[in-house]
Amino acid sequence: TPDDEQRRQLYRQIFMTLAQEAVYIPLTYSRTKAVFSAHLQGVTFNPSQYEIPFEKMYWR
Repeated sequence: TPDDEQRRQLYRQIFMTLAQEAVYIPLTYSRTKAVFSAHLQGVTFNPSQYEIPFEKMYWR
């Protein structure tokens, strides 16, 4: 809104809601998991934990 006072009120409402809901505090986080099998070959890892090169893997 172009109205300064109304915009201040809207920002206040947004920031109060964020503070009351504690959205900045994570309740959980995920851990990277791995499972091993001697029959699976070609397992490598990339610098990013989110990129897994499945195309290099094969079963022996």
